[in-house]
Amino acid sequence: MANRVAAIHEGSEPPQWRCVDTKINPADDASKGLNGDQMLENERWLYGPSFLKKSKEFWLSQPTNIPQLANDDEIKKEVHVHQVTVHESPVDKFFQRYSSWYKLKKAAALLRFKIYIMSNMEVKMRG
Repeated sequence: MANRVAAIHEGSEPPQWRCVDTKINPADDASKGLNGDQMLENERWLYGPSFLKKSKEFWLSQPTNIPQLANDDEIKKEVHVHQVTVHESPVDKFFQRYSSWYKLKKAAALLRFKIYIMSNMEVKMRG
């Protein structure tokens, strides 16, 4: 509802607005508990209030007291969201991967061994 009100406020000027009493306002029919069949039987729901079919001079009068839009409770307030992404270093990920100190030490030893083997293979391939 608030978004629709904001769209109306952005797309029109207060002099264009007219009051529509709840008794003749088709928008109020849904909130009055009418079911779909009852709304379809109601011409007001299908075609709008009857005064809209008349020339503008017969339309309902303009509201005399238009509220300030800045203080309108129905207008949705802007919300700003800021997100911070923390990039974990490979070392942090390595520490979080193992559930115990023993498993972490074992994985570190295997990693060091793998680095040692790879560097020795590289030396042998060059020479």
